[in-house]
Amino acid sequence: MAITHRVFLDFHDTLTVTMNERHVVGDTEYTFEMVEFYPDFAIDTNKAVTSVSDEPANPAFKVAVFEGKEKADDTWAFYGIDIPHYGRKSYLAFKVLAFEYRGEHIGKAGDTPAATSEEKQQ
Repeated sequence: MAITHRVFLDFHDTLTVTMNERHVVGDTEYTFEMVEFYPDFAIDTNKAVTSVSDEPANPAFKVAVFEGKEKADDTWAFYGIDIPHYGRKSYLAFKVLAFEYRGEHIGKAGDTPAATSEEKQQ
Protein backbone atom coordinates (compact mmCIF):
# COMPACT_ATOMS: atom_id res chain seq x y z
CA MET A 1 0.00 0.00 0.00
CA ALA A 2 1.43 3.36 -1.03
CA ILE A 3 0.22 6.46 0.82
CA THR A 4 0.61 10.06 -0.34
CA HIS A 5 -0.71 13.45 0.81
CA ARG A 6 -2.39 16.12 -1.29
CA VAL A 7 -0.70 19.09 0.45
CA PHE A 8 2.59 17.63 1.68
CA LEU A 9 3.89 16.38 -1.65
CA ASP A 10 7.13 15.03 -0.14
CA PHE A 11 5.17 12.63 2.09
CA HIS A 12 5.25 9.03 0.85
CA ASP A 13 4.78 5.90 2.91
CA THR A 14 4.67 2.27 1.84
CA LEU A 15 3.19 -0.38 4.12
CA THR A 16 2.17 -4.00 4.04
CA VAL A 17 -1.31 -4.09 5.56
CA THR A 18 -4.02 -6.55 6.47
CA MET A 19 -7.76 -6.16 6.03
CA ASN A 20 -9.69 -4.96 9.09
CA GLU A 21 -6.59 -4.03 11.10
CA ARG A 22 -5.64 -0.48 12.10
CA HIS A 23 -2.39 0.87 10.64
CA VAL A 24 -0.53 4.12 11.45
CA VAL A 25 0.17 6.68 8.71
CA GLY A 26 3.81 7.79 9.08
CA ASP A 27 4.37 9.91 12.19
CA THR A 28 0.89 11.47 12.03
CA GLU A 29 -2.19 11.23 14.23
CA TYR A 30 -3.93 9.40 11.37
CA THR A 31 -4.59 5.68 11.20
CA PHE A 32 -6.46 3.69 8.59
CA GLU A 33 -8.16 0.38 8.07
CA MET A 34 -9.06 -1.42 4.85
CA VAL A 35 -12.66 -2.37 5.51
CA GLU A 36 -14.13 -3.67 2.23
CA PHE A 37 -12.87 -5.29 -0.97
CA TYR A 38 -14.51 -5.26 -4.39
CA PRO A 39 -12.72 -7.45 -6.97
CA ASP A 40 -14.47 -5.80 -9.93
CA PHE A 41 -15.42 -2.36 -8.59
CA ALA A 42 -18.37 -0.55 -10.18
CA ILE A 43 -21.11 1.89 -9.27
CA ASP A 44 -24.59 0.70 -10.24
CA THR A 45 -27.53 2.73 -11.56
CA ASN A 46 -28.62 3.50 -7.97
CA LYS A 47 -25.14 4.94 -7.26
CA ALA A 48 -24.29 2.06 -4.94
CA VAL A 49 -20.84 0.49 -4.94
CA THR A 50 -20.83 -3.10 -6.13
CA SER A 51 -18.64 -5.74 -7.72
CA VAL A 52 -19.82 -6.86 -11.14
CA SER A 53 -17.87 -10.13 -10.95
CA ASP A 54 -15.63 -12.16 -8.65
CA GLU A 55 -12.67 -11.68 -11.00
CA PRO A 56 -10.07 -9.04 -10.06
CA ALA A 57 -10.75 -6.92 -13.17
CA ASN A 58 -11.00 -3.57 -11.34
CA PRO A 59 -9.94 -4.23 -7.72
CA ALA A 60 -10.73 -1.62 -5.08
CA PHE A 61 -10.50 -1.45 -1.29
CA LYS A 62 -12.62 0.87 0.84
CA VAL A 63 -10.38 2.60 3.37
CA ALA A 64 -11.59 4.12 6.65
CA VAL A 65 -9.26 6.90 7.87
CA PHE A 66 -9.23 7.95 11.53
CA GLU A 67 -7.84 11.04 13.24
CA GLY A 68 -7.24 9.89 16.78
CA LYS A 69 -10.36 7.87 17.70
CA GLU A 70 -12.72 9.73 15.34
CA LYS A 71 -13.38 8.68 11.76
CA ALA A 72 -12.09 11.38 9.42
CA ASP A 73 -12.74 9.91 5.97
CA ASP A 74 -13.89 7.00 3.90
CA THR A 75 -11.85 6.80 0.73
CA TRP A 76 -10.73 4.25 -1.85
CA ALA A 77 -7.51 2.42 -2.68
CA PHE A 78 -7.39 1.12 -6.24
CA TYR A 79 -5.06 -1.32 -7.90
CA GLY A 80 -3.77 -0.45 -11.36
CA ILE A 81 -5.04 3.15 -11.40
CA ASP A 82 -2.51 5.96 -11.09
CA ILE A 83 -5.00 8.74 -10.33
CA PRO A 84 -5.07 9.37 -6.54
CA HIS A 85 -8.39 9.45 -4.70
CA TYR A 86 -7.74 11.84 -1.78
CA GLY A 87 -9.73 11.85 1.45
CA ARG A 88 -11.80 15.03 1.93
CA LYS A 89 -10.49 15.80 5.42
CA SER A 90 -7.20 13.92 5.75
CA TYR A 91 -6.01 14.64 2.18
CA LEU A 92 -4.48 11.16 2.18
CA ALA A 93 -4.47 8.96 -0.93
CA PHE A 94 -3.93 5.21 -0.94
CA LYS A 95 -2.78 3.03 -3.83
CA VAL A 96 -2.67 -0.75 -3.82
CA LEU A 97 0.66 -1.99 -5.18
CA ALA A 98 -0.09 -5.71 -4.88
CA PHE A 99 -2.48 -8.02 -3.06
CA GLU A 100 -3.41 -11.65 -2.53
CA TYR A 101 -6.74 -12.87 -3.91
CA ARG A 102 -7.87 -16.49 -3.72
CA GLY A 103 -4.30 -17.54 -3.01
CA GLU A 104 -2.94 -15.73 -6.06
CA HIS A 105 -0.47 -12.84 -5.95
CA ILE A 106 -1.82 -9.88 -7.96
CA GLY A 107 0.91 -7.36 -8.80
CA LYS A 108 4.44 -7.15 -10.09
CA ALA A 109 6.89 -9.86 -9.10
CA GLY A 110 8.55 -8.87 -5.85
CA ASP A 111 5.85 -6.40 -4.79
CA THR A 112 4.66 -7.00 -1.26
CA PRO A 113 0.92 -7.65 -1.00
CA ALA A 114 -1.11 -4.80 0.48
CA ALA A 115 -3.77 -7.12 1.84
CA THR A 116 -5.30 -10.53 1.74
CA SER A 117 -8.75 -9.95 0.31
CA GLU A 118 -10.24 -13.22 1.59
CA GLU A 119 -10.56 -11.50 4.98
CA LYS A 120 -13.00 -8.95 3.50
CA GLN A 121 -16.02 -7.66 5.37
CA GLN A 122 -18.83 -6.49 3.07
